[in-house]
Amino acid sequence: MRSRVLIGLLLVGGVLAGVVLAGPAGAVRQAGAASTTPKSVSVSVHFPIPPANTASIEVVTIKATVLAGKKLGSVSVRTTRDPHLQNESIVYLIQAPRKRAARPTLKVYALIMYTSLARDLPRSATAAATGSLDATVTTQTVSKETTLKVSEEKSCFGIEEFDSLFESGATVVNAGNATFTLRSALPKSKQGSPPEEVLDNLIANSWQKQRCYGKPEGDDPGAR
Repeated sequence: MRSRVLIGLLLVGGVLAGVVLAGPAGAVRQAGAASTTPKSVSVSVHFPIPPANTASIEVVTIKATVLAGKKLGSVSVRTTRDPHLQNESIVYLIQAPRKRAARPTLKVYALIMYTSLARDLPRSATAAATGSLDATVTTQTVSKETTLKVSEEKSCFGIEEFDSLFESGATVVNAGNATFTLRSALPKSKQGSPPEEVLDNLIANSWQKQRCYGKPEGDDPGAR
């Protein structure tokens, strides 16, 4: 009789042990499933088109919330709607903070210009007034983004800073507390020149438009 009781207790103990062990295993699986948080967030931006033969520098400010325990990942911008104007010149300039922050502020600049002959101005003006340059900005390791209003950069200080950033020919530059990344907004079939050369031309036009003091660095990367 005693041996049967012992066997019965061992069997019950085994069942209870199985229940206890099964609980944590299920909890781990649930925790793993619940931890699938978004690793990137994309926002749509609409940049207005300037009048023909005049460059504009449009900027949108984005406030991001970084995932807990993470640092801000890469930031990219992609054109989703090309206005298809004559002789377009468009580049993007991404400004991201170098220091780690829970709510970093990003800026994406779109430098836009298209040239048009006098006889084509009415048609070009209509296309520019009714169109826009649409882009998607994607930020890695964030949970959400807040897009602020798009506005035009009219500060000579800002224009001069952009002019001096990429004279080495590099497309990613650290300056102060920020990292600046230069990207072409159009495929090579439409804009074959390197983005830093396109930037130089756009800066020169913006320089004249805003009547900034002095003159830009020049069209050749590395020129001083």
